[in-house]
Order: sequence, then structure tokens, then C-alpha cells
Amino acid sequence: MQETIFSSTKSFPQDEHIEKTCKPGKGKKTCRYLTMTSNGWSCAKYNSIKDTIDDRVSKGEMKAVGDNCDGILGQIIENQELLQGKRIEYKERMPSFETSGVLEKVEIKDGELCFIADWEGETEGTISITVDNLDVNVLLDRITFGVLGLDHIAGRTTIFLK
Repeated sequence: MQETIFSSTKSFPQDEHIEKTCKPGKGKKTCRYLTMTSNGWSCAKYNSIKDTIDDRVSKGEMKAVGDNCDGILGQIIENQELLQGKRIEYKERMPSFETSGVLEKVEIKDGELCFIADWEGETEGTISITVDNLDVNVLLDRITFGVLGLDHIAGRTTIFLK
């Protein structure tokens, strides 16, 4: 099961999605977050160069200006049934706090990514991170969500796939 969610997110975007949604070569309709790496097409919507891309678009420095989908986050939410029941952990350093539990649901609400879980201890049912500066890291055994450049301090949420 973890290989399914890993493969659907790690290989994002795939050819069909690129042609239908990202629209390379279509000028202003092309998604601004579609990038090319040494491994092929990539989505930069939720990583460290998002702010740079958005800044260049606002200055009129890019031809591709579309914001065509929810990126990797959309894939995670679309496939969240594969994550339900998995262990989830939240840690932050300032103030020092840590909790874990069992994931029930992931959703975007009012510009925040919300993790609804059966948390151990006295934690409320939802922990959220604003999507404006979200950093998503997909590994074979976990998906980690944090605030770009501040996740260790501001909080990091990890869903364990195994």
C-alpha cells in the first residue's frame, strides 16, 4: 500500500496530467510550477522555489503564469484513503511540543492543510499548516509537511507509510 501512495506522489506529475493540466508550450495557460529537472518534469508548487516563481510571475518575467492544480498536495488528498489509519506525528521546537496518533483525514480548508487524527494525549483533533509556504517532501517511508525554511521551528507533520 505504501508503494502505491509513494509512486503516485513521487512520480507526479505524470505525462497525462502534464498534457491535460500543466499545458506545456501553451504560453500564459502553461502552469508556472511545471519545471524540468535532470529526472524529467517536476512540480514546484510546494517546494523551495515556489516563492521565486511567484515573484517572477508578479514582475512579468515569465510567460507561463498558470496556477492549474493543487500540485502534489492534490495528489495526496485525492489518494488519502491510502493514508487513513497510518501513524502521524507532529513536532515543533518553539515551543517544544510533540504528539502522534492515527490519521483520519487530510483536507484543505480556508487556505490551510488540515490533518484530522485521533491524536494521543490532549491535542485537539486537527493540526494545520498554511498552504502559502508549504514544503512537502515525499520519501519511500513517509511524507513530511512543514513551513518552507521553518518546519523544524514552526512545526513538522509526518505521515508514516509503513
